[in-house]
Amino acid sequence: MHTERRFGPGRPCKIYLVDPVHNYVNGRDIWTIPLNVGTIAAYAQDVFGDAVEFRLFKFADLALQAIAEDPPDVVGSSHYIWNAELAKFITRYAKEKNPDVLTVLGGPNITPTSESMTPLLKAARCDYYISWGAEHPFSKLLAAFMKPGAVIADLHEDAEVHSVWYLDAARGGRAAEKPQLHSINDLNDIPSPFTNGMMDEFFDQDLMPMIETNRGCPFPCTFCDWGSANMRKVTWYTADRVKTDVDYCREHSRDERLMICDANF
Repeated sequence: MHTERRFGPGRPCKIYLVDPVHNYVNGRDIWTIPLNVGTIAAYAQDVFGDAVEFRLFKFADLALQAIAEDPPDVVGSSHYIWNAELAKFITRYAKEKNPDVLTVLGGPNITPTSESMTPLLKAARCDYYISWGAEHPFSKLLAAFMKPGAVIADLHEDAEVHSVWYLDAARGGRAAEKPQLHSINDLNDIPSPFTNGMMDEFFDQDLMPMIETNRGCPFPCTFCDWGSANMRKVTWYTADRVKTDVDYCREHSRDERLMICDANF
């Protein structure tokens, strides 16, 4: 039985984004705040305002509980080597609870070819996979999804949707790519997930803060995902923006450490 989508005037589109870690062993000293999904949510919140409602998660058990108790319209998860199976489980679980939920994965833990993407998308019951910087592509995918009468399987046909992999019925269910059409050249276009309060609950959970000062790497090292041609251009946050985020982390975190997740630091 499919659940009718009811978001619109008076009811925002409900979006859960997860950066899951395995927490069956208590090891909080190595867990970080979910900056990745935080920047995606901050960017989309700035674009859509009250038309969207985000909940962010670090721990898979809390995300699964929320999906069961208050099913969302969209579920997205990071996809890294350390959480690949968790990510697939979360999107599958979301589809089991509501076949009409839009499921999205993103991250570097996959070779961006049809041969690799096809089994992953099928196993995860994932509608779309975003390979590179996700803030702009996710917002365009969300905009297409929120249009009246939108069909999940056809969102890639929207002219503004880009940087996504999907299962193409015209190719016998094999994965196809809609290539990148736009990249964010000024990182300051991404609102801070710190100063807008999205990270506060994770400071309360004693997770290690992390920030970016720039993105991209000019070096084509084949052992590193930053060496991809898509990631060769270096873009920056301003010094004032970085200082504001560092100050926020200093004032709100109970962890004395700060992780800098730049390609070259």
